Amino acid sequence: MPYSDLISVYCDKMCLYKTCRRKRRNFSKTATEVLNEYFYSHLSNPYPSEEAKEELARKCGITVSQVCFLVLFHNYILSVDLRVDW
Repeated sequence: MPYSDLISVYCDKMCLYKTCRRKRRNFSKTATEVLNEYFYSHLSNPYPSEEAKEELARKCGITVSQVCFLVLFHNYILSVDLRVDW
């Protein structure tokens, strides 16, 4: 599957996932936007360096361990979406 198709499939699956689940904010809207921007712009290498994690945590007002958890969660969702045919 070409990389551009992979990105399209991932974005479509994330949009479907977001609309199907209950709305609950664990983080501020700004923090969510910053994290999503990072995740979507780094699909080819989704694991940030320690410096990038610290920068994301500072920008979002959350801890580095929360950033680590969110990175793992997004990568898990990506791996499940790529294995499952919808």
